[in-house]
Amino acid sequence: MKDAVTIKPVTLYRGVTEAARKCGVSQGHLSRVLSGERAPGKELERKLRKMGIRLQKAEKQ
Repeated sequence: MKDAVTIKPVTLYRGVTEAARKCGVSQGHLSRVLSGERAPGKELERKLRKMGIRLQKAEKQ
């Protein structure tokens, strides 16, 4: 994927399934967002921030 945004999560929240349920997305989608495979939408990013999950751009290695 060209020009994909890689996300590195910094989280104090546990339980991807529960977090996904609270955000209204599937566990698979949230897992991909947290692993950096997918970029979050603005609404999902806002909901994650409210839960204390901050997403930041990962440093290139």
